[in-house]
Amino acid sequence: VVVVTSKGATAEGRLTFDGGSKPNLAGVRVNAVPADLAEGPMMMGGSNASAKADGSFELKGLSGHRLVRVANLPTGWMVKSVELNGKDITDTGVEFKGGERLTNLEIVATSQVTEINGSVTASNGAPLKDYTVVVFSDDPEQWALPMSRYVSGARPDQDGRFKIRSMPPGSYYVIALDYVEAGGWTDPDLLERLKTRAARLTLADGQTTNLDLKLADITP
Repeated sequence: VVVVTSKGATAEGRLTFDGGSKPNLAGVRVNAVPADLAEGPMMMGGSNASAKADGSFELKGLSGHRLVRVANLPTGWMVKSVELNGKDITDTGVEFKGGERLTNLEIVATSQVTEINGSVTASNGAPLKDYTVVVFSDDPEQWALPMSRYVSGARPDQDGRFKIRSMPPGSYYVIALDYVEAGGWTDPDLLERLKTRAARLTLADGQTTNLDLKLADITP
């Protein structure tokens, strides 16, 4: 077996901050992860780099279709957009070709963080501490995006309350279920079944929405 390797692509960029003073970037990392996680274990690790104090970063060894994400942003910040040469690639990602060098990657973080929180009760009004809340866009095209930011789920804390932060502004469905396996809420077929029983909500920039949900009588 002959394995032919080529030099991966390099991407230089900068983190910028919208809506507040630039926070301390210690520990903030930029990741370029495979858009299709089915590409296999050799691709799972992705490429990552620490953000420097001025917000600049450099990703190396890139190849294939990748999404750019940020880990460990300080509390009170979320990613607003990722742009390459002025084009929004936040949810579509970019195809990196071996040996190329990209120098105009910009990640915009915003202090206008969205939050959905609340509690869930049974049909008899009794408060629950064991359930799963699923929030998903009312646009089915958003469900199938790789690592979609428009679909999320949460389990309650020890007080029986749930919290979901940093979803993009937009229109959503929300539903409380007895149980959904972690990550199971990314299945478009499941979301299609759930939407007829789900409540609706709209998130604006920086909006916090408090909900009191009833447990849905539906099998995921």
